[in-house]
Amino acid sequence: PLAPPPQPFTQAAGLGGGREAARGEIVGFLQLRFCIQSDRPVLHLQELELAEPVRASGLGEHAMQTAEELARKHCMSGLVLTCLKSNPALSFYCDKCRYSVDETSRSAAKEYVTLSKGVPA
Repeated sequence: PLAPPPQPFTQAAGLGGGREAARGEIVGFLQLRFCIQSDRPVLHLQELELAEPVRASGLGEHAMQTAEELARKHCMSGLVLTCLKSNPALSFYCDKCRYSVDETSRSAAKEYVTLSKGVPA
């Protein structure tokens, strides 16, 4: 089961930035796409965006756990995403979410990297 997202989103909950997320305010989104990549069904994480006040609050981890559960429920073999090498979120995906460089990731000279994570049945 997935843990509920941290509640409430307030400065006291460690959001920082000096402002609170108003009730009902959209503070982020996760865009996903089911696809076939290298002959395997995967859930492609196209984008994860979080407003500055809710970063480092656990909401990103919750969004990623939700994506993993969705992939599991729909019998996907894994999750795939691309990330700019200069994006500070790269360490979030690799360290906290345990993604690794995918075998399909092309040249090391490119400015982005393809990451993946298997989904246990």
